[in-house]
Amino acid sequence: IGTFSVFGVIILVIGGFYGVLNKIDAYSMTVDKVVTRFKNKPNIFLILTIVIFLLLSSLFGVFLPLIVLVPFFAAVLLLLGYSKIKTMAATFGSIIVGSIASVYGFFGAGYNSYFFSIKMNEDIFTKILFLLIIGAIYIYFVSFNKKEKKEKKEKLLKASEVPFYTKVKETKRSNYPLIILLVFMLIFVFGGMYNWKELWNISLFDDIHNSLMGLKIKDYPIIANIIGNIKSYGNWYNYEFGVWLIITTILAAWLYNLKVEEYINGFVDGVKKMLPVAFVALMANLIFYSMLSYSSTNISLTITDFILESNKNFNVFNNVLASLFGSLFYNDYSYLLGNIQSILLVNDSIYYPIIGIIFTAVHYTVMLIVPTSFVLVSGLKYFDIDYKDWIKYIWKFILAVLVVIIAIGLMISILI
Repeated sequence: IGTFSVFGVIILVIGGFYGVLNKIDAYSMTVDKVVTRFKNKPNIFLILTIVIFLLLSSLFGVFLPLIVLVPFFAAVLLLLGYSKIKTMAATFGSIIVGSIASVYGFFGAGYNSYFFSIKMNEDIFTKILFLLIIGAIYIYFVSFNKKEKKEKKEKLLKASEVPFYTKVKETKRSNYPLIILLVFMLIFVFGGMYNWKELWNISLFDDIHNSLMGLKIKDYPIIANIIGNIKSYGNWYNYEFGVWLIITTILAAWLYNLKVEEYINGFVDGVKKMLPVAFVALMANLIFYSMLSYSSTNISLTITDFILESNKNFNVFNNVLASLFGSLFYNDYSYLLGNIQSILLVNDSIYYPIIGIIFTAVHYTVMLIVPTSFVLVSGLKYFDIDYKDWIKYIWKFILAVLVVIIAIGLMISILI
């Protein structure tokens, strides 16, 4: 249960992170500069936001570091005049959509590589094609679909209502040190949370870590006793991510001469703002945790086995249906594959790559609507969007994605 509850804790740390940044004038100045730059071409920034989140999710597939980016991009989009639901779609929504078309993402293609024992580059052209198609559809869906709903247009937020943004006067302090620090931190953390050895057989970071931890002076392990039991680079998880977020806030506070009292007040205020988001994320994972014991009675496995019973010669529709049903029980893709791995491996190994693509795509498509999706419910709570309104907004895209999944599955099965 601790594994799932840590998501809520990290979201609180993200709140503290932005609470501290909000005390630094250079951060608000950076937001203002971006808004000014794209004021006359807001759609370009909207598309840029979607592309950034889509690509990072598809290539890395680590969700919490991506959620760290949301408050900044969301502040800019809201200040540019976009509605909450469109901002939600461009940020949290794009994180999920990027995983639908996972190319190298750890939580998508990475799990497929592990469970099916296939290389990460297996069927790479199909994955890239899928990403381009899904990405183009989503960009059009969010950015260029000008069709107005019959309902009254959503009231736009005032600047004072934008989460984690405070309008400040021009400051003489440069914002470049803050930008460099934040960019370096994100790149560093993305690399640290991506399992290079497991997915690419790159053992460099593990070798360096083992060498450092083995350094001794008269049989006394110096480094090991200084830094403790820290995992090697590439094996970091949420704990290490949270620690680096806090370290970054301390460095930012030091760079801009933030007083200790201001730092503490900012961190606490940020945590308080994120409490509702952390709570719903925690509840989504706890519900999933409780469902694990329910599915352990093999109800999910039995039904999935029934769906895939006639799948000995591979059937696209059966795989789509099995993933669709199984994803209702599992908000974690690794648990879904782990539960039905023995059934899927009955197929000829030549079909493993396309089965992985189908299951990944359908699973994360379901994560766009299922209330146990912690990324989805976190986004809905962050922007205070009604669940029903989101379903009304996203259902057409979901249908389009399912059609694309089936079409690509059928095309590949014919070529095989």
